[in-house]
Amino acid sequence: MRLTHWLVLFARKLIGRRQTSPRHWRRVTRRQGADGQRQSSNPLLTLERLEDRTLLSAPSPLELSSLNGANGYIFEGIDGGDYSGRSVSSAGDVNGDGLDDLLIGAFGADPGSPARGGAGESYLVFGGAANLALLDDAVVANRDGRINLADLNGTTGFILEGIESGDFSGLSVASAGDVNGDGFDDLLIGAK
Repeated sequence: MRLTHWLVLFARKLIGRRQTSPRHWRRVTRRQGADGQRQSSNPLLTLERLEDRTLLSAPSPLELSSLNGANGYIFEGIDGGDYSGRSVSSAGDVNGDGLDDLLIGAFGADPGSPARGGAGESYLVFGGAANLALLDDAVVANRDGRINLADLNGTTGFILEGIESGDFSGLSVASAGDVNGDGFDDLLIGAK
């Protein structure tokens, strides 16, 4: 079975590395300087599209097999062809614990049955080292830096399922900020 993956590398491990050109395409980040002016800079993260995978990677060579939970994680999609990670966003602080959460779209997922093919799913992963370590240990207690999104259980995050076949829910995902003023960040989930 082929899984789709995406990676999160911790920015503190990437600072000071020099940029190399990616093979496909990239998104350049912009930072605000101490004087309040926007500054263009070499990106700390590069986004590359490779087959059914989206990689967030350092702008200099990095051995992906070295990811172990201390320096980054691999988030594994549930089924091959679900396009897990095609859309990825910070979700803001959805659960109010003071830590940013991750939002991952999988617009090709068929939640529950093949009859709902392409209904799509989105995954909200609660942030924090303790939560990610718990997910890393969820099935096999080996802390290998690999997190299966099927292990989200309501405490560690949750799965949002599209309703009907062909909805492609999760085609785009983003944080909406605190739309209703309740003190918790809200989500935007795009569909067809």
